[in-house]
Amino acid sequence: MSRTAALQLAETAARPGPVRERAQAMLDELHQHIPFDGAWLALAEPNGTGYRSVASTDLDESCVRYLSGPQMALDIERTGADRDRPPTSLSDVPYSPRDLQTWAECLLPAGFHETLSVALFEDGGRHVGFMTVLFRSAEPPSPAVRRRLARLVPTLTSGIDPVRSLAASASVVNGAGAGVVLLPDHGVASLPGLSADELLAADSALIDAARDALAEGRNYASFLWPRGRRQSPDGYVRVTVLACERDLAAVSRGVVVLSPATRLRGLTPRELEVLGHVIEGCSNLEIARALRVAPRTVAAHLEHILVKLDATSRTLAAVRAERAGLYVPLSRARAGGVRPGSARRGASRHSATGRRTTDRKGTVMSHLSVKAGVAALVGAAVAAIAALLGVPDLSPLLGWAIAAAVFLVWAWSTAWPADPERTRDLARHEDRSRKLVDSLIIAATFLSLVLVVIALLRSQQKDPVGSAAAILAVVGVVAAWALINTVYAFKYARMYYLDDHHRFDFDQDEEPSYSDFAYTAFSIGMAYSASNITQSSTPSRRIALAHALLSYFFGTFVVAVAINLITSLTQGG
Repeated sequence: MSRTAALQLAETAARPGPVRERAQAMLDELHQHIPFDGAWLALAEPNGTGYRSVASTDLDESCVRYLSGPQMALDIERTGADRDRPPTSLSDVPYSPRDLQTWAECLLPAGFHETLSVALFEDGGRHVGFMTVLFRSAEPPSPAVRRRLARLVPTLTSGIDPVRSLAASASVVNGAGAGVVLLPDHGVASLPGLSADELLAADSALIDAARDALAEGRNYASFLWPRGRRQSPDGYVRVTVLACERDLAAVSRGVVVLSPATRLRGLTPRELEVLGHVIEGCSNLEIARALRVAPRTVAAHLEHILVKLDATSRTLAAVRAERAGLYVPLSRARAGGVRPGSARRGASRHSATGRRTTDRKGTVMSHLSVKAGVAALVGAAVAAIAALLGVPDLSPLLGWAIAAAVFLVWAWSTAWPADPERTRDLARHEDRSRKLVDSLIIAATFLSLVLVVIALLRSQQKDPVGSAAAILAVVGVVAAWALINTVYAFKYARMYYLDDHHRFDFDQDEEPSYSDFAYTAFSIGMAYSASNITQSSTPSRRIALAHALLSYFFGTFVVAVAINLITSLTQGG
């Protein structure tokens, strides 16, 4: 075969346009150099389920339909023709034509008696398709014909490879850094020239959103997706979805490409979230409920959005945002366990940090439960030691003070540095200890009263032990007050991230972290309210009211009694 003929076929394979047209042109070109009587070229369907015809020569419609069916795939597998090896003739396999159903029912009746068949694989080993050239003569193909076809196999493979076309399309995406091919079986395949990314896993919410866009009949879609911390420079990536040719839907659905999120028109993360809901047709009240903010906050964000998008109405803003890809498909983000602004996916999966203590049945012991249990053990040990050292009157006071201190220091050493993502993860874990949290609040309240009574009785003896008991009682009351506000802070975090019925508006773009919830809880503990924070639902107001009443009780009764203890000790001295 001349070098010119090979170059001509390569030029045909490199043509732009639909795969079917290119494949047919390649068969026509091949026919000029290999004297076959019929040919069939097909793409391999994912997971080896069969083949999809893309071109044929001198075969009637019924024959092409049969070759595209399941029996042809079975015979290809039976004869080993689906392996990566040189072109194989019928005379090379240990079967007679009558033993192979495809030959007996289709090819022999059509007048064919020999073949050269070859599976098409790209350089990385991916199975692209299958080609067979057919001869009416029963004479085996000559070695020269075999060599010619073998030399042209890589060119034929490249010419029909749908991934090649998709990769070429993806290359025009500015700043493309990662990408995958969407397969029709809900799987994904690597995209040549682009790296993989954890956001592009086959079962990710992002891939589901991309498939939704293609299912709507769109050939192109662009939107944003959260990655990492929302307030960080790389808080979002741009997702570009390109559909493949409709004729190849059985082989590939399209391609998904990730690139840097640029030209955001100054829109803040919260405004992008609001835009996502506006595009979905949500009202201000529905957006407020979904984002757990006050309706007035949503209205303020919409005013800013209209200015930044130079739009006179929310409808026009939605149109411009969707065209420019300036939104997050929030319904899919939430379905995947992603609160807008968080890069978490899979609501039922383990958190990305992996810091989860589970047994084989999947039950979860929360971090808060562990801390409370260890603190109780330490407190009990200290109380026992105090009793053994001859001060049993102080043992419950010492035990409580130490237990509360261990719990508080340990809890806040973990929670205080947590960013919003880590706060969400911890809140999910603490949700497993809902009953424990409520029990801690009640126990702390009543235990502080018991300690005050014990201190009142013991301090009347006016001895060093009585003085120590009074001091420890004051310490225990302060610890109980701090403990109550701490568990309420954890409770507010759980309510915010996991319970749609309890809504808080922090009046800020970034999601709140545990330090924000600490500010809320301790503000209510000291001033019975928290400025700049709105409880925007009845259930959340009920919880805050109970917290404020409990704080008032501590402020007017327990703390007052503690002060009286100190005063009496001072006067007694």
